[in-house]
Amino acid sequence: MQPHEWPTEYVYERTYKRRAAMMKGPNRMFLVTEPLRDIIEALEPGVHQFKPIRAVSPKGEEHPVRHHMMIVGRWLDAFRLEDSDPSSLLVDRQVPRVKAGYKEAFRGVAMSAAEIWNVHLWRERRLQPATFYMSDTLKHEVTKAGLRLPPSYEMRLVMDK
Repeated sequence: MQPHEWPTEYVYERTYKRRAAMMKGPNRMFLVTEPLRDIIEALEPGVHQFKPIRAVSPKGEEHPVRHHMMIVGRWLDAFRLEDSDPSSLLVDRQVPRVKAGYKEAFRGVAMSAAEIWNVHLWRERRLQPATFYMSDTLKHEVTKAGLRLPPSYEMRLVMDK
């Protein structure tokens, strides 16, 4: 993105009692706290784009923790349709979609272990919903730091044939 295209302020849609360290923002960007940004940068320096942003409540109060807009800088083709449980997916579309009931459905979705080797944060080209995916290592570091994340679901790792 060009410097003038980054938003400078993000107004939360509603007030939250406890905020996660990562939230979905506008235009395929994510809003992350500075501690989470530091963890991501330590694991994958220079891969993702970050820009400081002012996070504001609907009442106009600035959030006390510094935030950054983040663009996930890595896209993979790790999804393996042929190794996934058909009951976990809707495949009648151009891009397969994980069925509702995410926790159970994601368990049947297969990802290539070789494709995601040593990658900690990415987006998938051939699987919806278009969100982010993270390694167990990143999730462990986030948990160790005491940060909250949106709900996440385990997926199956498979070896490519």
